[in-house]
Amino acid sequence: MAGLWTGPIAASMAGPYAAALVAAFALFGAPGWLFCDITGLKQRISRLEAPALYFTCSLGLLVVPLCLVLATGGSLSTAVPYTAMGIATLTGASLATGAWKQWRSSGKAGSARTPQTTAGQQRSGGTGDPATAQQESNGRGSRLGLLLLLALTGLLLIALAYAGWKITTTGSIDRWWYLAYIRSYLSAPVLHLNEPFLTGQSVSPRFAFSSWLLSLALWSHCAGVDPIWLYERACPLLLTPLAFSAALLSANALFGRGVAARLAVLAGGLLWVGSLLPVPARLPEDKLFAALIPAPVVIGLFLYGVRRGARPWIAALLPAAAALATSHALVYAFTLLVLGPYALLSLATGPRRVRSLAALSVVIALGATYPAYTGFATRALMAESGAKLESPNHPVVRIHQNRDRLLDLVGGGYIVDPRLIRHPLCLLALAFSFLAFKRPRHQRNYLIPATVIPLAFSFVPPLPAIAGQLILPWMVYRLLWMLPFAALVAVAAERAWLALGKGAWLVPLVLALLTVPTMKESIELRTNPWRSRLALPSRGAVRDAFRAVAELPHDSIIAAAPELSERIPALSGRHVLAATDRTTIVFSSSRQRGETRLRTRAAIMNGLWPGPYKASRPDYLKTGLPTHLLIEPGSPAARYCGRSLFREEDFELCTFAPDASDNRDRAGSRIRSGIGNGAGSANDGRTSAGAGSNRGTGAGTAGNKAAGNSKQTPPLIDSPGHDFEIRLSLYDLLEHDSEEFPASCRPKPAMSPSHLTWPRPGPWSAAIPRTLCSIGLGRGDTRGHYIVRRITVSPFLGRAVDEMLVSIALESGGVEIWSESAIRRAAPEDALDFGTASAPADKLKINIASGFLPFVKLYDIEIGIDRIKPGTPTATLGAEDGNATRRAGGHLEPDDDMASVEATGKHRSVEPGASTGKQAGYSD
Repeated sequence: MAGLWTGPIAASMAGPYAAALVAAFALFGAPGWLFCDITGLKQRISRLEAPALYFTCSLGLLVVPLCLVLATGGSLSTAVPYTAMGIATLTGASLATGAWKQWRSSGKAGSARTPQTTAGQQRSGGTGDPATAQQESNGRGSRLGLLLLLALTGLLLIALAYAGWKITTTGSIDRWWYLAYIRSYLSAPVLHLNEPFLTGQSVSPRFAFSSWLLSLALWSHCAGVDPIWLYERACPLLLTPLAFSAALLSANALFGRGVAARLAVLAGGLLWVGSLLPVPARLPEDKLFAALIPAPVVIGLFLYGVRRGARPWIAALLPAAAALATSHALVYAFTLLVLGPYALLSLATGPRRVRSLAALSVVIALGATYPAYTGFATRALMAESGAKLESPNHPVVRIHQNRDRLLDLVGGGYIVDPRLIRHPLCLLALAFSFLAFKRPRHQRNYLIPATVIPLAFSFVPPLPAIAGQLILPWMVYRLLWMLPFAALVAVAAERAWLALGKGAWLVPLVLALLTVPTMKESIELRTNPWRSRLALPSRGAVRDAFRAVAELPHDSIIAAAPELSERIPALSGRHVLAATDRTTIVFSSSRQRGETRLRTRAAIMNGLWPGPYKASRPDYLKTGLPTHLLIEPGSPAARYCGRSLFREEDFELCTFAPDASDNRDRAGSRIRSGIGNGAGSANDGRTSAGAGSNRGTGAGTAGNKAAGNSKQTPPLIDSPGHDFEIRLSLYDLLEHDSEEFPASCRPKPAMSPSHLTWPRPGPWSAAIPRTLCSIGLGRGDTRGHYIVRRITVSPFLGRAVDEMLVSIALESGGVEIWSESAIRRAAPEDALDFGTASAPADKLKINIASGFLPFVKLYDIEIGIDRIKPGTPTATLGAEDGNATRRAGGHLEPDDDMASVEATGKHRSVEPGASTGKQAGYSD
């Protein structure tokens, strides 16, 4: 109990690791240890099985004080006295139970010695495992094999714990979701389950009540350490040994405490590198945590209970099932999928186990109620937001489909991609899975359905589609998590162990060598230098900026760059206007509201506020406006800065003051909106400068497809059909360094064979994803002898949908003569067409920013231009189509999908010292 309060003291005196260890024992060790002592289970398990069992039971018992805090409306700190009272109650019950047992046994001669002998036999084995008996007859060679097996398992445990300690800091982006919830639990004056990203007013069923995340927050509170440090540093060191302990518990329950169980543990550890389960990088995530610790413990307790029929196993299953059910609903469902058939087969082949099976099944069924509720609620929410396979541009669907875990079938439907089980040990397990039919009955009852059912629902049509209807299509591959690969490998390896005799030491060595190529590939991927950018900087302007954000009022809403916004709730506990498109839509009440948030953020960050929709959509402002901006100093959004609160290097934190900028209409500049592309195609024109645009699915293909299939909307300024004299390709101009039409972009793009990619600002940058490209129209005595007729922007989006913010400016003699901005929605393979003023110009500037995505990628930008014939009066040029004399002040009429945009005028940067003659976003 003292560990619940002494964590901060230990942190200050002995360091954070000591504090984390003390608090972890109090929260995750003592309750389970006392509970197992009361039930008598402590004497029935081995010392190596005990850590995972105590931890899982403790996690399940912590559900009680956490629920009490939620029911009484207290803060997270209120859970500490509740937990202390629970530990005190368990301690008293343990002492009373021990005294009762001693009193009952005191009158029996020799009774004190008998339990010790029984416990010792149970700890050491004695289960009748055939490999154990054969091992004893194999002599020294078998002992050498056993020593090598134990040594390899120990080295693997240490290596995985160290790898987790090193690379969890650069793991999945999902960790910022979990850390945002943990930070919210810690900072909220009243503990609640609301989402921590946007308004904090709705509950996501996926995270409705997570015992693991709540316990992590409680652990952080008791230890007095930062939750990010705890998640990235302490968790890998704690959870990796627990995962091995849980694997041993389930293996012992299945095989008995012999060599087969030990081989299964080694195989399981080898499978955790480079296979379905990326354990070193993502073990603290709730799904992997649930699959590797609570799930094997629940399975092991169930198997033990069926085989031995003793009450302690059933009693321990109660808190273990509670821990698993409140950690991850889908993993609990998959656990039921393998335990249900095992229970039915055990009932059919062992009628004397009816009472034990009934009691165990009731516990498991009761535990399924909460996962069923949250699981179906999550599925309904995804369906309501339009997340389905038929909508691959939905951010949630897009992210999962980009992983290529499903294969579409020619006749319709889908299956899981078989490459997911290409790990050498997975293939070995499936190749020798027939050996499961030759195992003892209770092993057959588990191994055969646990193998056949996940394989069938993953690879046999139409079963994968049926499973996708029950869960979600892109989650079907996770059925493979429950395949007993490690147990099947152990079955085959045990056969080899027995056959080799004194050469049994080759078996664990061969298993390890088989995984070397996969390990090498996984290590190279995880230690790639680019991944180091994902780690939170230990010091510098980033840390200072987040400290300044954390000092803002608790109800503040921050507008920042997409990737930076993803991290703000986890690092500061403050809400954001929008994060990445997936996060924003998942935690909004609908996709429409999520996209409105993204649109608002894009308009503000690009200096185009109030942006689209405000004039015609009364619900535009219902999402709320930001209270503060976290931006790059001098960026277009700086015009909306009120009071500056923090400014250092590349970060500025200020209050949001939309009236601080002069938003009056100005001649020659306006903002308009539309979906898709304007009239015309990307292939207008007669000649092309450079090598053309024939790069596979490049701009020409995108333009043709968009022109034929996309909704036609007016260009930036309507221009008549025109046969261009010259068609320029930005890709070719950059590639060939044209002298007559010099082109440059800031930042400089990476050029692949088919498209241009501008470097992402990065996860710790306040810059927004955008690029500014400048194209010179002639040089020397030809300067000013060209007219830009049309510009076609072909975004490279993959499966995504984006809203591109495009600004175009024309210059002549260093003076800007015309500029306009537009917001256009673009789906995959769309091309966006824009017309310009028909005025002579010697430079064209195009600024492109992404509204939804954290990057800018383009197939190409194509520009249609005409030469000016010698002696042509300038006034005549503008009179051809009337565009040169058109000025801003009007509005684009709304169509079916987009509304008008208020004229904003040419915005000017408020950066000190900036020239007032340059439009924000165009300054060189």
